[in-house]
Amino acid sequence: GFSLTTNGTLLDEGMAAFLDEHRFSLIISLDGPSRLHDSARPLANGEGSHALALAGIRAVAKHPALAARTTLRSTFSSMPACLPERLEYLNQLADECGLGNVSVEPADASEGCAASARGGRNAVFPEELLAEYWAAADWWMGRMRSGGKPRFHHFAVRLRRLARREAHASECGAGCGYVAVNPAGQVFACHREGDTAIGSATGGIDLELQAAWRDNRIYARSLCNSCWLRHACGGGCRQSSLAHGLGMHEPEPFGCRLVEACFK
Repeated sequence: GFSLTTNGTLLDEGMAAFLDEHRFSLIISLDGPSRLHDSARPLANGEGSHALALAGIRAVAKHPALAARTTLRSTFSSMPACLPERLEYLNQLADECGLGNVSVEPADASEGCAASARGGRNAVFPEELLAEYWAAADWWMGRMRSGGKPRFHHFAVRLRRLARREAHASECGAGCGYVAVNPAGQVFACHREGDTAIGSATGGIDLELQAAWRDNRIYARSLCNSCWLRHACGGGCRQSSLAHGLGMHEPEPFGCRLVEACFK
């Protein structure tokens, strides 16, 4: 299968038709209503990019199967995070366009968001973010009670695991369940790229570089073995650990606190 992550500004009907024909799934970055999105994602000329991204989303909506495989991803890098506002806007758009999912999450410096370094072992989790997640939970319940379909990836995954009593020994298939390829043809274990190169599209996978990524189970992360959430979480993001100066098997504290916030 193929997946493409895009800001949506260059998507048109021709591209959408191609992506639909070849069964791509999409992640489109949209940070919420224009006031939130445009402040974080201006074009090179200083104008906002919200209108262009929205046009790309509407091109995708003309292909229902592709739309159902599309996730809207909102990123925040400062407080207040405005979680309920972002969630409601993106969910209304998903309802209108038949889109499959919504994700809202904090920006990570390892994804190129330079204003949001999370700090490695000494990361400080903003306690006011906990109140935002409580507000998001209230939004979720309110949408359900009104007959709507709430979409919020971080909640949906955890609720499903709890309801079905699913134990997860790993959280991510980077390097063994999936790989990422950039426009230059480099192959990475993780879609965030960073220091995860494991080969090239022309030369293939370097098995020696891939070896470190092949075992992604929680027992390889010693601190996870004593965590009460280990089987619901599955372990944290290894690329994030590397990007913040930690070992691949050392959980990144900010990420751990974020998972706790979702479960609590």
